[in-house]
Amino acid sequence: MKYSAIAILVVSRSTVLASNTYPVTDTEQLFCYDSDSTASGTGGTTGDDTPDDTPNEVSPGTVDPGPETGDQGTGGQDGSQFLPAPGGLRPRPNRPSRPRDGGGRRHLDEITCAGTGQDAEYTTLSQSFQNNGDGTISDLNTGLMWTEDVYGDGLTYEQVENEVTIFSLGGYSDWRVPTIKELYTLSEFNGQTGTSQDTNIPYIDTDYFNVKYGTTRYIDGQLWSSNQYTGVIFDNPNSECNFGFNSIDGRIKCYGRTSTKLYVRYVRGNTNVGTNLFSVSGLSRDIIVDAATGLEWTRGDSGSGLDWEESLSYCNDLELGGYNDWKLPDAHQLQSIVDYNRSPDATGTPAIDPLFESTQITNEAGAVDFGWYWTSTTHLDGKPLGSNAIYIAFGRATGYFEAPNGTVIGSVDVHGAGAQRSDPKVGPVPDPNYFGPQGDYRRVYNFARCVRGSSSASPDV
Repeated sequence: MKYSAIAILVVSRSTVLASNTYPVTDTEQLFCYDSDSTASGTGGTTGDDTPDDTPNEVSPGTVDPGPETGDQGTGGQDGSQFLPAPGGLRPRPNRPSRPRDGGGRRHLDEITCAGTGQDAEYTTLSQSFQNNGDGTISDLNTGLMWTEDVYGDGLTYEQVENEVTIFSLGGYSDWRVPTIKELYTLSEFNGQTGTSQDTNIPYIDTDYFNVKYGTTRYIDGQLWSSNQYTGVIFDNPNSECNFGFNSIDGRIKCYGRTSTKLYVRYVRGNTNVGTNLFSVSGLSRDIIVDAATGLEWTRGDSGSGLDWEESLSYCNDLELGGYNDWKLPDAHQLQSIVDYNRSPDATGTPAIDPLFESTQITNEAGAVDFGWYWTSTTHLDGKPLGSNAIYIAFGRATGYFEAPNGTVIGSVDVHGAGAQRSDPKVGPVPDPNYFGPQGDYRRVYNFARCVRGSSSASPDV
């Protein structure tokens, strides 16, 4: 379904200190991908939302909202060289070197990236970490210090809040639960979800960071963030949730604070990461500048739903404010402008600063809502591998929710405004148009908001 455009202009803004600067780093995606073909060298994949060998596979449209509910997981690559380590920890694989050819990186089928607008065409600030030899890892770009390991054998968020107050490592006792923006800075999209722990390539640099897999489903490697959702999930006002990132399947979703048990990776240091400093620029006041990251954004969006290829072209062809170097943002860039204090339920707005203009839609439940926005980043999850791309839900992350007892609740927000999921790159819209444990809707025709520049801001620590 393509949504009609109703442009909404709001004029308030958030205020932050001018010294708050931080860089938005590369997603580390290596290749460009066709919209409807599997890249060469990959192994078998499944078209389902959960892996074929998952013992508690759930049929499409059903969900168990309790502690065992996890994320989706599909796709795969022959990962036989990666053997599971004791206790569910991921050993550190031999990672491919990142090409820097300056002429557009190449598709695995020897198709050049140049001119496509895909994530891998652009070289931005590479991730850079330092192992401090004491169980801590320093991010040399953001100034944050992280724990090398993840902690907890399944903790509710309330338990994590208690645990962090007594946690000490490397001689430091000022550790905290990261925000979702801080946590997302560690993500990289060379990862592949795979069909098992053996074939999974985590969405994080395992040269530096260890991961844990789920004990029942390998894809249940979600990590807590400190951001509580301001909206309502599963049509239950009492269902409070916090956002988390899953470094096993590469998604941001919201998880019940008391009903769900996840892992945690602690952080300390620079508290400026994720704090934006927006201002309106351009002769027509149609550009938003984020002085915190150095990125410039279109104030408006595409105004109507586009598939992924159309969104890439829309930004590539855009001329605005005297500039013609606009592009579709990668996953890190787009997530950097999410405002996790906002939601359609709490503020009547999308999860973005009101300086931006956002297209209003009517969602699958017939409610006033806001769109999902494409990124240029391919999600290596699904069949065929490379056929899905990442989007950020600035409106409700809806799904068709059916309880395990067969009770149909219908179309509801299942993961929260600010969630990061993925959609098929091109149509037609699948039938049924929902899939997976939480019945994620597949719209295909999402919106585009374009970006220019690259983030070179130094962290203000």
